[in-house]
Formats: sequence, C-alpha cells, structure tokens
Amino acid sequence: MFTYYSISALINCLASLTLGVFVLLAKRRHPVGYTFAIYAFSMGIWSFCYFFWQISLNESEAYFWLRGVVAFAIYIAIAYLHFTLAFLGMLKQKRKLLISGYLLFSVFFVINLFTNWMVVSIKQRFEFNWGEPGFAFTLWLILWSICAAYSSYLLYRTMKTGKGLVREQSKYIFWGFIITFVGGSTNYLLWYDIMVRPYGNIVVPAFVVMTAYVIIKHRFLDIRLVAARSITYTLLIGFFGIVYVSVGSLISTIFLQKDIEFSTLVVYSFITLIIATTFHTLKKSIGKYTDKIFFKSSYSPESLLFELSQTLNTSDNFDDILKNIYILLKNNLHTKYAIFAVDVNNHSDVIKVPVGKDGYVLYRYGENGPTPSNYDRLISYLKKYRQSFIAEYLRNELAERADMDLEMVCAWMSKNEAGIVLPLVIKNKVIGALILGEKLSGDAYSTQDIKLLETFVLQAAIGIENILLFMHSKDFNERLKAEVERATTELKQKNKNLEILRKMDAIIATTLDLKDMCQKIVDTVSWEFGYDGALISLVDDDRNVLVPTAVSQTPLIKRAMTLLPKKMEELVTSMDDQKNMGVQAIKLKGKVYTTSLAEALAPVVPNVVAEGMQKIIGTKGIIFYPIFAKEKILGVICLAMHVNPHDISAGEFNILDAFMEEVGIALENAYLYQETTKANKVLYQTNLKLVGLDKMKDEFVSVASHELRTPMTAIKGYIWMVLQGKGGPVNEKQKYYLERIGQSTQRLINLVNDMLSVSRIEGGRIEISLKDFDIVDMAQSVQEELQIKADEKKLKLLFEKPSEAIRAYADPDKTREILVNLVGNALKFTETGSITIGLKHSDGKVYMSVTDTGRGIAQEDLPRLFQKFGRLNNQFATVAETTGTGLGLYICKKYAEIMKGDFAVKSEVGKGSTFTFILPEKE
Repeated sequence: MFTYYSISALINCLASLTLGVFVLLAKRRHPVGYTFAIYAFSMGIWSFCYFFWQISLNESEAYFWLRGVVAFAIYIAIAYLHFTLAFLGMLKQKRKLLISGYLLFSVFFVINLFTNWMVVSIKQRFEFNWGEPGFAFTLWLILWSICAAYSSYLLYRTMKTGKGLVREQSKYIFWGFIITFVGGSTNYLLWYDIMVRPYGNIVVPAFVVMTAYVIIKHRFLDIRLVAARSITYTLLIGFFGIVYVSVGSLISTIFLQKDIEFSTLVVYSFITLIIATTFHTLKKSIGKYTDKIFFKSSYSPESLLFELSQTLNTSDNFDDILKNIYILLKNNLHTKYAIFAVDVNNHSDVIKVPVGKDGYVLYRYGENGPTPSNYDRLISYLKKYRQSFIAEYLRNELAERADMDLEMVCAWMSKNEAGIVLPLVIKNKVIGALILGEKLSGDAYSTQDIKLLETFVLQAAIGIENILLFMHSKDFNERLKAEVERATTELKQKNKNLEILRKMDAIIATTLDLKDMCQKIVDTVSWEFGYDGALISLVDDDRNVLVPTAVSQTPLIKRAMTLLPKKMEELVTSMDDQKNMGVQAIKLKGKVYTTSLAEALAPVVPNVVAEGMQKIIGTKGIIFYPIFAKEKILGVICLAMHVNPHDISAGEFNILDAFMEEVGIALENAYLYQETTKANKVLYQTNLKLVGLDKMKDEFVSVASHELRTPMTAIKGYIWMVLQGKGGPVNEKQKYYLERIGQSTQRLINLVNDMLSVSRIEGGRIEISLKDFDIVDMAQSVQEELQIKADEKKLKLLFEKPSEAIRAYADPDKTREILVNLVGNALKFTETGSITIGLKHSDGKVYMSVTDTGRGIAQEDLPRLFQKFGRLNNQFATVAETTGTGLGLYICKKYAEIMKGDFAVKSEVGKGSTFTFILPEKE
C-alpha cells in the first residue's frame, strides 16, 4: 500500500543512491568523494528498507524490513562524521576517534543482526506496524545523536570562522544535514509512544538538494563536467530499466498468464537499476581478470598517447615520470619489463642514482629485467642505425642476409628477453634508449603496437628531456635560493654586528665617565645581544680586589638583586681567590663559562641566594670575559644568557670577541680620562699658584724698577756734573773711571726701562696709539741718528730708500723703538762690514728689514730669540761687548703683535742675519 511515507522514502532512496553513485564515479579516490558516497549509500539503503517496511502486508514482513531500517540507520551518524572530517581536512587528526566510532557502531550492527535487543517486536501505532525498542536501541540512539551533534558542531564552526569558498560550501552542507536529521528524527517519536506521525520524512532528501546546489553553484568536489555525463548516464539507465521491466511484465502476462504484483514489480525495477549501474564496473573488473589469464586486452592508441602527455605533466620527479610511463605500457601492452637508458651528462648533478662512466643512467622497472652489461654498445647501434629494433623483424631480416651488428643486437635482445628497443631522440640526437621486454602472453608486438610505440617514444623523449631541464633549473633555483638565504643571513648578522660595534663606538665617543660607561656597556649587552644581563667588575690595584661596578637594569635583574645580602659594590673579590670564575678568566686571559650562577658568583654570594637569583632570571649559561687594554688588566665582564654556552655558534663568539676588544678600548679611554681629569685638577691648582707668584713677581719688578730708576737717574746726573767740573777739576784717569760708571749706569737704566716695558705689556697696561704716518721719513731719521755709532765702529749704515712714499698704520713711537732696537743690536753684534735698512710694501703690508754682515745665529738658537731673557751661548754673543738682558727682541715682537704685525728672522752662521718686522699698510 503506497502512502505519503512510503513514497517519500522511495524518493529519498533514489535521490541518495543516485547522488552517491554520481560522486563516487567522479571522485572515488578523493576522501571527500568516497566518504560522501558512504553517507549517501547508508541513507539510500535505509530509505530502501523504509519503503518496503511501509508497504509490508503483515507483521513478519514488516519486522524483517524494520530490522533492515535499523541496521543501515546505525552507520548514518558515523558516516556523517567521516564525511565532515574529510571535508574539513581533519582525517589524520581525528583518525583514532573515527576508528573507535566505526567499531562501536559495528557492535550495535552485530547486536541488531543476531539479537532482538535493538528491535523487540512490532507494535501497532496509528496505521503503522511500528517497532518496540530494546534497551540497546536507546543506548545506540544516544550515541548516534552525540555523533551527529558533534559533526554538526564542526561544520557550524567552519561556517562561522572559515573564509572564502569553504565557508560558503560548509554553510549549505550544514543546513542540508540539519534539515535532514530534524526531518528524520520524527521517525523516533513513535518508538517511545509519542503519538506524532513521521511527517518530517519528506525533508530527508534536503541534504541531497543542498549538496547538488553546492556542486553547481560553489564548485563542491569540482565535478560539474562529470555531473553532466552522469545525468545522461542515469537517464539512459532509467530508460532501459523501464523498458526491461515493461518487457518482463508483458512476457509474464502474455506467456505465463500471470499478473505481477506491484511490490514484486518494484523489486524487479530496483534489481534492474542495480544491474544497469554496476554492469560497466563489473565488465572492467572481469576484463582485468581475463587479461591476467590470457594476457590480452585491447587499448585505444589515442587514449594511451593522451595518458602519456598527462603523465609527463603530473610530477617533477624524474624517477616517478619514468615509472608512470612503464605502468602505462604494462597496463596496455603487458610488457614484462621496461628499462630506460638516458644520457645525463649535462644533468648529472640532479640525478640521484649512479651514473655510468659513459654518462648514461639506467632505470629498470618490472621483473626479470636485463643486466646493464653491454647496453652502451646497444645504444651505439641505435645511434648508427637510428631506428627501432624489433626482435621478430631482426630474426626475419638475419634469415635473409648477414649483418654482424644486427646479429649482436639480436643476440643481446634474445639473452635479455627484450621484445623491442626504441631510440630516445631529441633534436635529431639519440639521448638514450627505451628497452621493452617481451609480452607476458608471449605474442609478438603487432604493427599497431610498433606504430604506437614509435609515436609514444617521441613524446616520451621530449618529456624526459624537459623534466631533466626542469630538474636542473629547479636544482639551480634551490641552490641559488639557499645561497641567497645564507648570504642574507650572514649579511643580517654582519649588519647586526656592525650596529652593535657602532653603538660601542658611540659610547666611547660620547661617554668619558668610567661608571657611566660601564653602565652603558652592560645595558647594550642586554638590549642588543638579547642576553639576560651583564655585570662588569673592575680591578682595584690599590686593594688587589675585583669590585662590581655596573649591572644591567632589566626588571628581572633588579628583582634578583633584592636577594643579595649586601649592596652590589660591597661584594668585592680578592684577586688571589682562584675559585672565583672572574679571577680565573683574568688569570687565563680567556673566556670561561658555566651553567650555574652559584658557581659563577662563588664565594661572595651564598649558593642558596645565587640559585634563587638564577630561578628568577631564568639564566641557562654564564660566560666570563677578561677585559684587557694593551696587556693591562682592567677587569672582567660576566654575561648571562638563556642558552647553554656550548650551543652558541662560532659566529656569535666572533662578535663577542670583537665586542670585548671594543669594551677594553672604551674602559681604557675612561681610565685615561679619569687620570687626565685628576692631573688637570692638580695642574689647575698648581697653575693658580704660579699665576699668583707671577703676579707677585710682576708687582715686585714694577715696584723695584720704579724705585731703581730714580736713584739711577740721580747717579747719572751727578756723574755728568762731576765730568763737567762742577765739583772741581777732574784728571784723565778720574774722567775714564767716571765715564765707565756713567755707561754702566745707563745700561742699568735701560734694563730698568725694559723691565718696566715688559711689566706693562704683560699686565695689559701698554698704551698704543695707531695712526697713519710716513714710515720712510721715520726710517731715514733713525739712520741719521745712529750713523755716529756706526762711524765709531767703522761700519757702513745704509738705508735703501724706496722711490715712492710708503705709509704705515701703526704707533710711530713704538715702530721707531723697534727699528732703533734692531739697528742697535746689529751695531753691537757686527765687527766689520755694513748694516742695511730695507723698506718695501706689498698686499697691504709694510716690510721693514735690518740686514747685517755679522757672524750670524745658529739655527738651534733661533727659537729663543724672541723669548724673555733669551740669551745666546754661541759665538754671536761672545764677540759682543755685552750680552744684554735678552728683553729687547721680546719687547719688539710684543709691540709688533699688538700693532697687528709680525716678525721674521733669517740667519746663517758666518754670513749675517736679517730681521724683518711687518706692519699693516695704510688702508
């Protein structure tokens, strides 16, 4: 009896099975494809049993089909989970859960098959022969619901958090399953005497509709082309099924005189459908077995060539390509073996198997393959004849005529059971050979086989060459990429190293205070190297101890420091303590390391405290580096890090070594600055004292000069009066003595005047009156004034008067005093010859010179000429009447500098000297 419920079950059955077959044929090797087919078949067969359950005419028939309904409903939930995990790519992740689920539900399947614990009996509810649940049924239903809910949760999560196409696909699949399960769950109410008919059966195919929509709209399983073919195939099956059933019905009615019941007709239709859908698959399977028995099967040359082109594009692995080619030949031509001999001289770096001395590499596939002996001679014959060698053809040809080469080839092929040898040719060059064994059937290769193989081998040769080129290019790219990555890593490390060293240089350049520099160094270690922290301890030579000076100011270090029993700077270590690792590093003049902070800080820090500090910081390694500068011990630096020192690379140690050299330079500069600062303070105090003493000296000289000049002037006046006879007649001898006294008095007066001038100059009290004047007239006046003294010494005093007027901008009195001093010195220190006054101007300056023909000045004495009391101890001085005070030239130079002028001296012993002073010309 057909009802709403039986028809809905039949619709669901046909829809589920059709879609399941359709997906399985298209994607049978894809996890999503075959898991979806498992679910669809479970749902379809469940619906199939449901249909016959609903149209059953008695309780025994209904009980049979109801147990079938339960049997196939058992696996629906686990099949749903299986599909969901495959769709979400979680099969490997949830493999154990999936296996456990299948095993558990299989237990219920066995219970249903052999006991009545699932379905106890049939009970009438409404118009249905409904089932009465056993205790196992309820337990199964709970587990079934949990499994379905978990699967739906996974899909829902993807629907909410996924992206792109996967999100859209999961949305439709999720709602399709939800609608299906909600509709199907209405079947379980009557089991527990909840009097609600299973109206929801009509929406059970919802998942089929939703999945079909996703296939078409959102490329689910990407099988639209197959879908079109499958629909056509399904229509054909339906058409012929109807024809077969109709013919069967007519034959039964006409010839057997017996009507077929409708239920029997439905069964026949269903059986016809199964036969029609499985016929092609059965045919192929039976064909494979018969081929194995008779070693024969037909093949399509076009399909084989197409599959070859596909094979050449499916992998970038040389061995895989050749193996797939062999499989194609084996499946279609049933060859015993295939061997590829390929010339890889230009690609030996990318081939992973041993290459022969002649540059060929062998790839053998199949059983009873030939040994590689003499295959190189075989290839040489291929290059000579440039044709394929077929065993049967060779035997026939050698029967008609003799050919030593062909006999050799034929013998080789017979020995190795080779049926055909084909050359691999690229660009008219033989790059190897394809050697095929005899057919498993023992038949010879047909004309069709040979034509196909000759075309086949051309494509294969091109594919082999291309894959070799691709592998070479890929290998080159990989090596290039690796080299670029290595160079980039090295460059990054070098840049990092340079940046660290640059920062150290900046510290050296900008920081001179010792403690401040130590603090910046340990902070640089923490932040730039990424270490846990650092500690610098400096050597105190006076106390012969190591004194902690600076420690990194990171939060963990600060927290760990609170555990110390004393202040850090009080934890000094004796330089004689050989157990201390810092002292050990200094004595060894090299780095030492440990993994224990207690060992590193012993004996100044208790072990318990050091272990607590290590837990806080998380340090796994401690390294001590001695700090040296020009073999001088400055101290030691302790580095704490999150890795074991044995795991540090050589490159990192290199940068640490370079960094420590910079640290030594930095601390040496700080020490030098510290010592220089101390020395400068001492010098400053000393200089203050000297300035005070110099001031006292100037004051004394000034007072003494004033006090001496007055009595000297009086003495000179009284001597003059005596010489004039004011005190009575003076005889010649008295006159001689008085004149000498007068000369000495005058020299003393000149000395006092010079000392007063020096005092005024250095005290800044000298008065200068700059003006424009005719320096030519002034020079001629001086020449005339000192001519008498020159005549007394029988020397020529000359003035090279310029032809034009020259005007200087200076103090006339001071200029005259300078010229008189220079001429006076020349007269004093010249015995014979002449003294010449020169005058010229150039580039806004006036040059006045005094040149004598005296004995000159040694070069080593020139720097002392313009110094205070700069007296000379050479022949120039000893020949003079007096050596003087040594203040004249000093005063002259100071006058010239005050008037924005300068002095220059040229002299040569035995030839004389030239003194030139330079003044600014009138502007």
